[in-house]
Amino acid sequence: MPYTDSTGRYETAHRTGQAAIVQSDIVQEKLQSFEIKQVDTDTIDIDNQTYSLDIDPSKESRVTSFIGIDGSLREVPVDGTYPADKIGFLQLATARLDLSALNTAASGRFVNPELPEKHTTVDKHVNVLPSANITNEVADSVRDSWRQEIYNMFQTRQVQDLSLIDSYQVLLRYSSKLTDGKVDIARCPTPDCEAAHLRVPVTDPIECPDCGTAVYATDALRIHEKIAEQGSNQAALARLMQTLEHLIAASYTIYLYYEAPERLAETMFLVDGPLSQFDVTAWLHAPFKRLYRDITVKQTDDGHEPPLVVGIEKSGKFADHAAQLESELEMGDVISLDDTYLEEYVLSSAASSKGYGHNTYYGHRFIVQPTPDDTYVITLPKREQNGDLITDPAAYTEFDAVMHALSQAQTCRYENALIPITVAHKQASIPAQTGSRVLRLFAEDELTATSNQR
Repeated sequence: MPYTDSTGRYETAHRTGQAAIVQSDIVQEKLQSFEIKQVDTDTIDIDNQTYSLDIDPSKESRVTSFIGIDGSLREVPVDGTYPADKIGFLQLATARLDLSALNTAASGRFVNPELPEKHTTVDKHVNVLPSANITNEVADSVRDSWRQEIYNMFQTRQVQDLSLIDSYQVLLRYSSKLTDGKVDIARCPTPDCEAAHLRVPVTDPIECPDCGTAVYATDALRIHEKIAEQGSNQAALARLMQTLEHLIAASYTIYLYYEAPERLAETMFLVDGPLSQFDVTAWLHAPFKRLYRDITVKQTDDGHEPPLVVGIEKSGKFADHAAQLESELEMGDVISLDDTYLEEYVLSSAASSKGYGHNTYYGHRFIVQPTPDDTYVITLPKREQNGDLITDPAAYTEFDAVMHALSQAQTCRYENALIPITVAHKQASIPAQTGSRVLRLFAEDELTATSNQR
């Protein structure tokens, strides 16, 4: 780590500081021994790997609205004298696009690029959390501050008429953690307390019988385990953001199922990133999977089409691979990224014995080409039979509706872009430089004012 001078500028590196690395025989030998796993797309038998759908562009889609969900985070210092003291900000946006109104307004040959936003309703969820060396007014540590703030956030933030704690409780019913309305917290959140399997009502915290710490139902998320008292908490912010993105999508699904099942059948949910949960919240992947499977069955039994929930991957290894194949695919083509395909063409190592993403993904990944010029990597909620994952695209009966809807949600403003995700990202994103500077000054002013009042 560099030193800083009296003006706050960092010690700069010597311009030849990399010379020792470049001249090292050990480094050169190691680099020559490494191998980049790149697949020659000419070796992939595209015909045998592809499932083709007959897409009729003139066919009316059952999807009349989209809900796109994206989030952004920023951790900023709040004191120029003590730059290690930080505050974390989260901003999530839900963009609801009225496709019917957009199609009516965009009847001409040329479409105003601002038109999609005029037919999109945006809801924002803005959150602030104490980070390194900062606590809230009642907690003694950053870790406990986060636990309280997450619980309060779930209690007070709403999606339509559902609070996040309501949706969280529904998800818990699809897990083994909820029994008789109480959540099993595997161990007390206080690091040096050995109390285990505390049973906590969803909406009523308890005191740990051993140490007296307040224990919340949201402690089951274990996000507090990622907290560093003195260091950066960007990893915890990212984990919370991803959890909230997927919980918001589930909240809309639950709300529409109970209040307007016919609208649920006409809505596509687009989540930025794959349908998955990682790290300490990985256990949530199973409740998400079971929730969507249950609602699909109930919608079908009630005579309605099932919900369309789609994860969109804009970047990463799988998006790079899809870009390599784009010229080889035709409109309507679908490639299932099952374990055999992944091990042969994508991954640098074999998938686990239980299958790729067995403990993290609640969706199965596909490469799709809904139009002649656009290729996407998507995940759809997993289909299973006798506990085994179904990877055959033909078993995913929603594919026809998904492909048709994707073709209608496209925008030419960015490559392989979809309007709801584009709008949600625009509304959620926090500019790296300007945003950080503004948030730093804002947080510093507010904290200073609060301190002066005490």
